[in-house]
Amino acid sequence: WYGPIAAMQGVNLQVEKGQMVAVLGANGAGKTTLLNTLAGVIDPFKGQVLLAEQAIHGLDADEVCRRGLVLVPEGRQIYPFLSVRENLKMG
Repeated sequence: WYGPIAAMQGVNLQVEKGQMVAVLGANGAGKTTLLNTLAGVIDPFKGQVLLAEQAIHGLDADEVCRRGLVLVPEGRQIYPFLSVRENLKMG
Protein backbone atom coordinates (compact mmCIF):
# COMPACT_ATOMS: atom_id res chain seq x y z
CA TRP A 1 0.00 0.00 0.00
CA TYR A 2 1.05 3.55 -0.71
CA GLY A 3 -1.27 5.55 1.48
CA PRO A 4 -4.79 4.59 0.39
CA ILE A 5 -3.59 3.12 -2.93
CA ALA A 6 -2.95 -0.62 -3.34
CA ALA A 7 0.28 -1.13 -5.27
CA MET A 8 -0.95 -4.55 -6.41
CA GLN A 9 -4.25 -6.41 -6.35
CA GLY A 10 -5.21 -9.84 -7.60
CA VAL A 11 -1.76 -10.87 -8.78
CA ASN A 12 -1.49 -14.49 -9.87
CA LEU A 13 1.79 -15.44 -11.52
CA GLN A 14 3.07 -18.90 -12.37
CA VAL A 15 6.47 -19.33 -13.98
CA GLU A 16 7.56 -22.77 -15.09
CA LYS A 17 11.13 -24.03 -14.96
CA GLY A 18 13.11 -22.59 -17.87
CA GLN A 19 10.65 -19.77 -18.60
CA MET A 20 11.64 -16.12 -18.67
CA VAL A 21 9.18 -13.41 -17.74
CA ALA A 22 9.25 -9.66 -18.27
CA VAL A 23 7.36 -7.36 -15.92
CA LEU A 24 6.23 -4.23 -17.73
CA GLY A 25 4.15 -1.27 -16.64
CA ALA A 26 3.99 2.44 -16.10
CA ASN A 27 5.74 4.17 -13.20
CA GLY A 28 3.83 3.43 -10.02
CA ALA A 29 2.12 0.33 -11.45
CA GLY A 30 3.63 -1.98 -8.79
CA LYS A 31 6.50 -3.63 -10.69
CA THR A 32 9.06 -3.04 -7.95
CA THR A 33 6.56 -4.01 -5.25
CA LEU A 34 5.85 -7.27 -7.09
CA LEU A 35 9.53 -8.14 -7.46
CA ASN A 36 10.35 -7.19 -3.87
CA THR A 37 7.44 -9.33 -2.66
CA LEU A 38 8.53 -12.32 -4.74
CA ALA A 39 12.12 -12.02 -3.50
CA GLY A 40 11.11 -11.77 0.16
CA VAL A 41 12.21 -8.18 0.61
CA ILE A 42 8.65 -7.27 1.67
CA ASP A 43 5.77 -9.48 2.82
CA PRO A 44 2.51 -9.68 0.87
CA PHE A 45 -0.43 -7.85 2.46
CA LYS A 46 -2.48 -11.00 1.91
CA GLY A 47 -2.07 -14.21 -0.04
CA GLN A 48 1.12 -16.16 -0.40
CA VAL A 49 4.26 -16.55 -2.46
CA LEU A 50 5.21 -20.10 -3.44
CA LEU A 51 8.51 -21.34 -4.84
CA ALA A 52 8.60 -24.99 -5.91
CA GLU A 53 5.21 -25.39 -4.20
CA GLN A 54 6.57 -24.20 -0.83
CA ALA A 55 5.56 -20.95 0.83
CA ILE A 56 8.43 -18.48 0.97
CA HIS A 57 6.63 -15.35 2.15
CA GLY A 58 7.81 -14.37 5.60
CA LEU A 59 11.26 -15.88 5.07
CA ASP A 60 14.30 -13.64 5.21
CA ALA A 61 15.51 -12.48 1.80
CA ASP A 62 18.76 -14.43 2.23
CA GLU A 63 16.79 -17.67 2.76
CA VAL A 64 14.70 -16.97 -0.34
CA CYS A 65 17.98 -16.48 -2.23
CA ARG A 66 19.33 -19.80 -0.94
CA ARG A 67 16.19 -21.48 -2.26
CA GLY A 68 16.93 -20.13 -5.73
CA LEU A 69 15.03 -16.87 -6.17
CA VAL A 70 17.26 -13.81 -6.48
CA LEU A 71 16.33 -10.17 -7.01
CA VAL A 72 18.88 -8.45 -9.23
CA PRO A 73 18.75 -4.75 -8.35
CA GLU A 74 18.99 -1.86 -10.76
CA GLY A 75 22.47 -1.06 -12.04
CA ARG A 76 23.22 1.55 -9.43
CA GLN A 77 22.74 -0.97 -6.61
CA ILE A 78 25.36 -3.52 -7.65
CA TYR A 79 29.05 -3.81 -6.87
CA PRO A 80 30.75 -2.75 -10.11
CA PHE A 81 34.06 -4.38 -9.15
CA LEU A 82 32.41 -7.83 -8.82
CA SER A 83 31.36 -10.20 -11.60
CA VAL A 84 27.69 -10.94 -12.31
CA ARG A 85 28.04 -14.27 -10.50
CA GLU A 86 29.64 -12.60 -7.48
CA ASN A 87 26.90 -9.94 -7.36
CA LEU A 88 24.23 -12.66 -7.45
CA LYS A 89 25.95 -14.51 -4.62
CA MET A 90 25.78 -11.32 -2.55
CA GLY A 91 21.99 -11.70 -2.72
